Amino acid sequence: MTEHPSRKPTRLNGYDYVQNGAYFVTICTLNREMLFGDVVDGDMRLSAGGEIVLRCWNDLAKFYPQAE
Repeated sequence: MTEHPSRKPTRLNGYDYVQNGAYFVTICTLNREMLFGDVVDGDMRLSAGGEIVLRCWNDLAKFYPQAE
């Protein structure tokens, strides 16, 4: 069995994440491969996969009404 490196907790101790608020989401890909597009002159240029992720992201509120 492969051991994973120990990681520090990413959640703020004692914070209620059920409450309303803005949250920052980080998505890491295997080997940090650039699957979703590239940044060109400060603009994000989405790949086909990036376009799919964007559509899914924008549709989240349809499936999770508490998200906006």
